[in-house]
Amino acid sequence: MLLAGDAISQVVDSINEGFETIADGITSVIDAISGGFSSVLDSIAGVIESVGTSARNAGEGFKAVAVGIGMIADLSLFDIAKSLGAVAVGIGEISTAGSGLPEVADGMLLIVTSLTAATTGMMAFLIAQ
Repeated sequence: MLLAGDAISQVVDSINEGFETIADGITSVIDAISGGFSSVLDSIAGVIESVGTSARNAGEGFKAVAVGIGMIADLSLFDIAKSLGAVAVGIGEISTAGSGLPEVADGMLLIVTSLTAATTGMMAFLIAQ
């Protein structure tokens, strides 16, 4: 025989189980949403970090270019011509190292020779002034 207290206890247990099921469902939804937000925030942080790294690398690159330009500006035209001649010799040596490279080296040698001649002409012009 079922007593009134037992019936009330079963109803309370059922209600309790219902609330637990609802609470577990809400918890699952909140966990899913917070996990989604966390993923989005992690992605945004990764993008911001990449942009920062790229900006730093670009700044270092510009600094290196500025230093290089300063070094070139400090050279005399004779030193530039001598360096270009050394490049031409190096390219000539590379041209013997593989097939197909001789044509590339000949073209580069022509460019370097032209630049050397131009530098020599500019040097003569500057000396004449």
